[in-house]
Amino acid sequence: MKKKQILLGGFLAVLALAMLSGIAAIVLPQRFVSEEVIFTIMLVGCYALGILMVIAVGRDMRVTMQLATISALISMLTFVALIWLNQYFGYRYDDMLIKLGLATLIIALALLHRLLIVPLDPRMFWGRLSKRVALIGAGMTGGCFIAFLVLEDYIFGEDLIIRILGIGLLATAGASIAIGAISLFGPRPGEDEPDVVAESIPVRLTCPVCEDQIEAMSNTAGHCGRCKLQIEIRTRELRCVCGYLLHKLERDICPECGTPVEAGQRWEPASRA
Repeated sequence: MKKKQILLGGFLAVLALAMLSGIAAIVLPQRFVSEEVIFTIMLVGCYALGILMVIAVGRDMRVTMQLATISALISMLTFVALIWLNQYFGYRYDDMLIKLGLATLIIALALLHRLLIVPLDPRMFWGRLSKRVALIGAGMTGGCFIAFLVLEDYIFGEDLIIRILGIGLLATAGASIAIGAISLFGPRPGEDEPDVVAESIPVRLTCPVCEDQIEAMSNTAGHCGRCKLQIEIRTRELRCVCGYLLHKLERDICPECGTPVEAGQRWEPASRA
């Protein structure tokens, strides 16, 4: 808890300092506030918002969250160093730092994308397919971008590579939007199907105390007529893990998601049960 309080206090202090510096940059004349200060405030603000998003959505994936946060911090510090120490670096070192900042930024964005997509659990086939395309596409596209940055001087046919990267970005973006839309608005198997045993039905059982026969109704409170033992029988429908209703389904595979139906959950007519 103390670590979280220290982290929160530090973040709020940096945020307050950035706000005050930004207000001063707007109010004071231009000669009192350099362009380096303004660009640093804008840069730190954007990265702080991104890191806050990473921490907010990545609590269940700590390793990925930590890697994304570290990558974002390295990228931010690299660009801040370029802003303030640009005059001390030569062209060669400037180019190396720019590539380092962009590469770590791409890694942070790819990991943030993973933090957002992995928790989604679509039941539909197209949703699962979109999820796989989004995750694989983001990883491959990010890796290709980094390879292009590192090996830029040794690659021929840059136009073709840029087109391939563009296709990868579009495929990843489309699949990511699709998985999000399917998870939020897509129909869930079985949600529109009427309940078969939602209402009370006659049930006959043996009292576990006095072994007398009890005739009761499901989903309602009752008692044994002899020993007055209070009983309540609840019935539930057999459904697949995806939510598909297994009532009157004699197949051993769910037609919605293709998951094998366990023997104990397969429906059988009353004459065969």
